[in-house]
Amino acid sequence: MRIAIAAATLALLATAQASRAQGSGPPELVVDVSTGRVLRERDPDRAWKPASLTKLMTTYVALREVAAGRVRPDATVTVSRHAASAPPSRSGIPVGGRLTLSDALRVLMVKSANDVAVAVAEAISGSETSFAALMNAESARLGMASSHWVNPHGLDAPGQSTTARDLAILARAIRREFPSMDPLFAIGAINLRGAVMSNHNSAIGRYGRSDGMKTGFTCGSGFNVVSSASMDGRRVLAVVLGRPAATERDARASLLLEAALLAPVPPGAAAVDGPRTTDTRPAPSLGCGGRARSEDDIDADKGVREWVRTFARTPRSLGQPVVVNLVPGIPAPMTAEEASTVRGVVSAYAPVQAGPAPAMPGTAPPRSLPAAAPASPPEPPASSPPRLRRF
Repeated sequence: MRIAIAAATLALLATAQASRAQGSGPPELVVDVSTGRVLRERDPDRAWKPASLTKLMTTYVALREVAAGRVRPDATVTVSRHAASAPPSRSGIPVGGRLTLSDALRVLMVKSANDVAVAVAEAISGSETSFAALMNAESARLGMASSHWVNPHGLDAPGQSTTARDLAILARAIRREFPSMDPLFAIGAINLRGAVMSNHNSAIGRYGRSDGMKTGFTCGSGFNVVSSASMDGRRVLAVVLGRPAATERDARASLLLEAALLAPVPPGAAAVDGPRTTDTRPAPSLGCGGRARSEDDIDADKGVREWVRTFARTPRSLGQPVVVNLVPGIPAPMTAEEASTVRGVVSAYAPVQAGPAPAMPGTAPPRSLPAAAPASPPEPPASSPPRLRRF
């Protein structure tokens, strides 16, 4: 196993330049956070539906407003009737429910609740439309030239699109401008009104170097993630878009991050905010039917397949959930109807027991892979109906 995975990572490093030229498969981009240098790329300027990666921009705008003194971190965010009507995924907070902005951002990063995203937008700007204008202004300021936003949650909408490059620019800005907020993006689970929800990013608590960020899925966009990892004071981030399954997405991102951390920044590597290619193709709409993908030769390697299986079977260690409190005056118990709309809820929280980290190059693999400990339900397979699966 160790030899196979080591070979897979070496293949990833050796073929990075060839993959740049080929541009086959869904978009990917790996960036060194401190230098902004691109370590690997594939179709980084391909338009894509952002899904719930949009919530990184929503959070960035909120943090900028707090930093400017226009909003307090303990400002009250109220779930309006309009916010509560947002399609799932939802938090289950009833109309009129209130929480602080800080706690609302925790719900966004872990639960990816669309109702809370709308509530945050309304609290800061009064409406989704006004908030989207702020999102676009911040995008322009950061140099995210290929992004346009029309809502704060990321459900597919005409005119809303981004690219892997722009998402990397955004993620790097978050990490560099708000280092004190690093824990926000690495929360393993939250406890909201007695319902415990684990982070959709399965690298958190499973891949030892992971330090978080955000996942996103809609039928049109596929499974996406902005993921970051650190080692010896160095941090890299990966953007992986359009994957056919959640576990494959998170495993792929973790393998890319590990390969990047084990290799130095190549001389002459381009800056992520440097010149971009012109790509006029519209964002694809993948659909939730047959999800076959064109993969590059790295994905066909046996070692990578072994790594994905190892990753999927490694138990997660999430620790104690972060308690998210509602502002007093809201009914405490969640009704059965409310609970039925909340995905990823488990009736009682039992911390996932720590298991061995997935075997990576330079480390000894576990002798046997233990059965996964109980955890919150995984993201459903891509072939399921899209009813409650947009996060």
